[in-house]
Amino acid sequence: CQRFAGLYPAILTPDVRRYGYLWGVYVGPDYRRAGLGRRLTERCVAALRELGCTHALLHAAPPGVSVYQKLGFTPTNEMRLTL
Repeated sequence: CQRFAGLYPAILTPDVRRYGYLWGVYVGPDYRRAGLGRRLTERCVAALRELGCTHALLHAAPPGVSVYQKLGFTPTNEMRLTL
């Protein structure tokens, strides 16, 4: 699910290209609890589907977890190591 050309997309295997990442979904304090986060996320997921993605990934801040779960996202425990 890349929108750019060049060598980088060509070296990724098709199974990796099916994963889309949602990043930076944010609703300002004055606009929260109005369904905007849900609508933004739904539109992002729709765009990923249009690109051919079969999986959507994100890292949720605690206040957003319930929104994402209601949309069908499954919580996981991801661990990382910075090198």
